[in-house]
Amino acid sequence: MTTGINPDWLLGLALITTLVFLAVLPTLIAVLRGADELMLIVLVNALCCATVLGWPLAVIMAIKWPRKYPRPPRAPRVQKRLRARGHQQEPYV
Repeated sequence: MTTGINPDWLLGLALITTLVFLAVLPTLIAVLRGADELMLIVLVNALCCATVLGWPLAVIMAIKWPRKYPRPPRAPRVQKRLRARGHQQEPYV
């Protein structure tokens, strides 16, 4: 008699957890970035997640959509230190 959890259940649980994480990933990215039209991205993700084109579209929207609150510029000391190390100043988008 065996005790414990069947390995097939663990594999299935890991697969389902991974798929759910990937399905929710565009929404998480949009929330963490503070995207302007968060509800639109959530709707596209929820309604089109199962399609071949819907999920990548939601990921692209989550990454490229403008932020609600733009990032503040860097402090002058940090910019001076970065220029001294040879970094180019990149504009925030």
